[in-house]
Amino acid sequence: MRVQICEPRPIPEGYTYIRCDHYSPAQFRQHYTDENGNVSIHCLEYMEAYPKDIYTISDKIAIREMAKQHQVGSMHDITGHNTTKRYAYDYDKWRK
Repeated sequence: MRVQICEPRPIPEGYTYIRCDHYSPAQFRQHYTDENGNVSIHCLEYMEAYPKDIYTISDKIAIREMAKQHQVGSMHDITGHNTTKRYAYDYDKWRK
């Protein structure tokens, strides 16, 4: 991710600057924790596969893309799309 700053300005005295697109592993895990304290399986798998000191928005996008593969069961494998609609696919013709 790139951020272009056209006019660099110093941070005024008394203020601090915190990047909002960098997360520690604990902060990153917290984004994927539900109200019962359960962490998303996709987050755990991703963090296990890619251990880092700092996670970014790109990592959140990667988890979202990884989760899309399992959203609607095997429909993604059949169609290449995430859908809950049922269509007559070529392999269903023999079932008539």
